Amino acid sequence: METISAVVIERNEEKNIKECLNSIVNKVDEIIILDTGSIDSTLSQLEKIKTNKIHLYNYLWKDDFADARNYAWQKATQNWILWIDADDRLNSSRDDLEKAIADRRNTEIGLVNITEKKSGHTMPTPRIVKNNFKDLCFFGIIHEEIRARKKLDLKEFNSNINFVHTGYDDNEVVARKKKRNVKLLKRMNKIEPDYQRWVYFLSRDGQGILDPRDIIELILKVTKNFELVDLKYNLGMIENLISASMEVGNINMVYENIQRLAHIYPECVDAEYYMSLMEIQKNINERNVNLQKLYSFRKRMMENQNKSSLINSNGYHLDKLICFLLYDCFRYDDAKKFKEYLDKQGYPSMLSEEQLKMLSVI
Repeated sequence: METISAVVIERNEEKNIKECLNSIVNKVDEIIILDTGSIDSTLSQLEKIKTNKIHLYNYLWKDDFADARNYAWQKATQNWILWIDADDRLNSSRDDLEKAIADRRNTEIGLVNITEKKSGHTMPTPRIVKNNFKDLCFFGIIHEEIRARKKLDLKEFNSNINFVHTGYDDNEVVARKKKRNVKLLKRMNKIEPDYQRWVYFLSRDGQGILDPRDIIELILKVTKNFELVDLKYNLGMIENLISASMEVGNINMVYENIQRLAHIYPECVDAEYYMSLMEIQKNINERNVNLQKLYSFRKRMMENQNKSSLINSNGYHLDKLICFLLYDCFRYDDAKKFKEYLDKQGYPSMLSEEQLKMLSVI
């Protein structure tokens, strides 16, 4: 019978460690915990867990995730290793694990389905590996991957193993981790500048941190022809390019890559999403132009002593239309001001009951 080591690398995980371990303790044969310098109550919580399966090791953090994983790997003694983060929960049974690794003589890496608790988004991710440190190891100081020490053709298998990723609620923690990731990914990109994995993750994690023009340049350097790009990262890099192009307002590049996305991945729903998003933005832009024209016209006409109107000589009907357009352009604060002005004049707005409810809570 195949046996399983679970490996958890953690630091300051007092909010997560207990639930994580409870989800695996009765499903694996041993648990390797690598603590990289906790200063909260994580270690004291570990002492309270009644099991002889847990083996705790202290590790001096070196800003190198592969080094930490390789250190922990060498402590595992079972046939297979299940890598699980402290904010993950294993939702599969021991039987599920045994079925997943049974008769896998010619495959080394297993994919598990990781579902984000908040969004429900699921991604297959390599988290099962044959315990063969002689031939395999992790490489990469961030977003590390399993590589063969020699020229071996590594094979992956899909599994029905399911994790739930709870993530972190503290926005400061998330922002700090993101900045750390970008810093380390820049180093990996210098080490292997032509490897698309680092470009994909840097262009993804760098959104909101890096200049979007730099992201575009970064991607285009390694994607002379998207049809020849490594399929693992092709889809992600096209979508990262679309996002960066949107940010800088390069509409031609946006549409070019939406079409590329639809052509290479006809089953991917994201192309339709981006196309619809662009059409919505186009409509919003057009409404903003019309709004500005109407606002300028109103101002000009109100200064005209010879103006006339059969609808309202004070131009309140123009204010009514401006109020509606402001709401339609998501300028709720401005719409509310115009609505309050119309109310004072005793003139009805064009807003529906639902729209009025929305303004009432702003």
